[in-house]
Amino acid sequence: MTRYWSNMQRIGLALSLTCWGIVPLFGQSEGDLKKAFEGKRVAPKMDMPAADDGIRINFKNPQPRDFKAELRNIDRFGTAIAEGTGVTVTEVKANKDSIEFMLGRGGVGRGKFCGGSLSGLNLNQKSPREVQLAAKDSTTAAEQRELATLTKEREAQEAKQAADEAAVRARCQEEAKNERLAGGWRFNIQYKAKLTPADLTPETFRTLMAEYIDFAPSTTVTQGPAPARPSSAQPSAPGRGAARGGPAKGGSVLPGEEPARQQVVMIKGTIDGDDTVGAGLIVGSGQDRIYIVTANHVVRGKGKESRDLQVMFGWLNGSWFKADVLSTVDAKADLAVITVSDLKKVQFNASTFAFGRLGPTLNRGDRVRFMGYGNAEPWHGSVDPAPVSSVSADLIKFQSAFLVPGDSGGVLFNEQWQVVGLNQSDQQGEAHALPIGKIQEKLQEWRHPVSLH
Repeated sequence: MTRYWSNMQRIGLALSLTCWGIVPLFGQSEGDLKKAFEGKRVAPKMDMPAADDGIRINFKNPQPRDFKAELRNIDRFGTAIAEGTGVTVTEVKANKDSIEFMLGRGGVGRGKFCGGSLSGLNLNQKSPREVQLAAKDSTTAAEQRELATLTKEREAQEAKQAADEAAVRARCQEEAKNERLAGGWRFNIQYKAKLTPADLTPETFRTLMAEYIDFAPSTTVTQGPAPARPSSAQPSAPGRGAARGGPAKGGSVLPGEEPARQQVVMIKGTIDGDDTVGAGLIVGSGQDRIYIVTANHVVRGKGKESRDLQVMFGWLNGSWFKADVLSTVDAKADLAVITVSDLKKVQFNASTFAFGRLGPTLNRGDRVRFMGYGNAEPWHGSVDPAPVSSVSADLIKFQSAFLVPGDSGGVLFNEQWQVVGLNQSDQQGEAHALPIGKIQEKLQEWRHPVSLH
């Protein structure tokens, strides 16, 4: 009876709105598109250039795509997402007469502005003495020599400053390029008229965009941020794909990347009503449980801990499993331990699982990669290795322009994909991580099983 009256009231409301010239969307709304596509894997049917405007599909025109513009953008900016690359839909946004369909990071890493003076240098500034001598109607021989010396010194300094400025600009442009390539991209779909309820149904959208998007990509295609389910149920069997916001260069996977990816888990939950996302490192198993270390602030905050924590494994991509927060914690070191029970249920075999290989102690100038859950994008990471700025027994500092919220608790690897630390920050610029040696000490102190080697 309640359902009957609810439906009758809904019909009555629809008739009332229609009388006023308002078309009710009800089930056909932006929310339906979000529910149908956000978090799902799709694959573009063309190379997507790392340009500010992504791929524009304009159904107002006889030819919806501007192929020449796309090719120009690829030549200028490179390819953000290669054709056939599996990638996660991160946001669907319906506007008045258009829809934005965002993939990966949706183009948030479009690159910084590299115009103007980047180094703060002020060129072509004569000293007061040089100005004074140059302004004199007549000068002595000594003053002429002094003026020549001042001019030569200034010009040498200007040349050095110009070279420094060029180097800074080149670094900025390279970082901007990397940010664009790591930023994922999006479709901007322009409709002929205002969006109608029919336009906002998932079925209609799939039909309209079938020429441009594969909504059910095969697990054999090149994968983007999240790995495909391996053909074997054993965790040691690697998936496919690149650990970054988009594919590796040329759509390839770096040697050692897939085994490394299997060590990293995605984490989500809520703390006192607020969503929390992050990542963690599998360190061992025992008593029918998998032990995972993560940043403490991913699972605790405001004096409380997450009560509905869930974990996603690389070999079971797309499936979430209940996790428990253990009481062992080092708040100062920002280190916590969580577990997932029932090894059979999560298809985990400790005898075949390739636990993380540990790398040697880092030095300043070494380069590292990270892998986390940035922007809720599974296995998000850096496109290129980031430089280490300092190392101590308790802290690794490195520079990265690719960190975003959700990368905390992710794993820090060296260039050989060996585990060197646990990421504790999610802000661009100078990031920091807890060295793996410190983590091992704590796990042994807490008497948790450790299988890292």
